[in-house]
Amino acid sequence: MRSQLAANPTGTVPAQILTDLAATGGTPPITSCGACRGDASGSARCGEHAPGIEVIRMAALQNPDTPISALIPIVDQVEPWARAVIAARTDLPPNLLESLADDMDTLVRIAVAENPGTPPHLMRALAHDQSTAVRRAVARNPTVPLDLLFELAAHTRFNLRAGIPRIQSATDRELYGLAISRTAQVRALAASHPDLPDALRQRLTWDPDPGVAKNLADHPALDADDLRLLAARHGPRLYSAIARNLHSPSELLHTMARNSHSVPKVIREIARHPATEPRTLSICLTDPYARHDAAAHPALPADQITALLDDADPATVSAAAGNPSLPRPVMRKLIDQALHRR
Repeated sequence: MRSQLAANPTGTVPAQILTDLAATGGTPPITSCGACRGDASGSARCGEHAPGIEVIRMAALQNPDTPISALIPIVDQVEPWARAVIAARTDLPPNLLESLADDMDTLVRIAVAENPGTPPHLMRALAHDQSTAVRRAVARNPTVPLDLLFELAAHTRFNLRAGIPRIQSATDRELYGLAISRTAQVRALAASHPDLPDALRQRLTWDPDPGVAKNLADHPALDADDLRLLAARHGPRLYSAIARNLHSPSELLHTMARNSHSVPKVIREIARHPATEPRTLSICLTDPYARHDAAAHPALPADQITALLDDADPATVSAAAGNPSLPRPVMRKLIDQALHRR
C-alpha cells in the first residue's frame, strides 16, 4: 500500500507524506515486507525490512510530485540506484545536476547524460567521460547540441538502428549538414534518419563508406535498384542490412544467400524475408540457425514443410506445424493426434 501511495500520479498525496516515504519508507516503520510475508509462522521475519523500504523509496523517488527539497538532503546518503533515479528527474536544479554529474557511479552519470534537463555545458563535460556508456548516453539525449553529437560520432560507436532522438528530430537543413561532413561517422548519422528527403537519400546511396551504406541499406525509401547498387559496391558486409529491407528483390536475396553460407545472421534475415523464393529457402534450410525461420516461411513448398514435421529440431517442427502453407489434411492429422494424446 505504501509503495502504491508513493507512486500515486494524481498529485493528491501531500508533499510531506511523499518526503517521509522517500526518506525512510514512511512512519511508523513497516512491520512486514515481501521478503518475509510468505512465512506464516513469522520465524523468518527480516528485522528492518530493508527490501520493502527500498521498494517504497524507489516509488517515491520516481514520483515527480516528490519535492526536490526532500531529495537534496538525502542524495549523498542513498545507494547508487537511488541517486540514478533522482538524476533522471527533469526538474532538478543546476547545482544538483552538477553534483550528480561528478558521481563516482557510472549509472548515475548515465542518468544525468540522458536527462533532457541537463544543460549543454554538463553534456559537453560528460561527452569526455571515460565510460563509453556515459558518452553514448549523451548521444541519446534529445536535447544534445548537434555539434557535440558530431564530436561524439567521431570517436564513439552508436547503435544507430535503435535511433538517436536528436537525429530523429533534425530538420532537412541539419540533415544536409550531416550528409556533407568529411567524417563518415557523421554522414552515417544522417543515413539513420527514418524520413530522408529524396535528394539526400540519393546522395547517401552513392556514399563510398560502408558504414554509411550499412545505416542506409534497410531504409524503406530505397528501391530494388538502390539495393542492387549497394550490394554490388559493398559486398557481403552489407548483406544483412539489405536483407532487412522489404524492397529487396528475390533474385538479389538468392544471390546473397549463395554467397553467405558462413554468415548465419545474413541467412536468418533472408529466411524471414517475404520475397524469398523456394529455391532460396532450400539454401536457408541447410543453416542450423536459419532452419526454423525457413520452416515457417509461407513460400516453402508443401512437401518440404510436411517433411520438416519429422525434423530432429523441436523448434523447426513447431515452425513447420505453424506454417500457413501446411496442407489442410496434414493439419487435421496433427490436430487429431494431439487430441488423441490428451
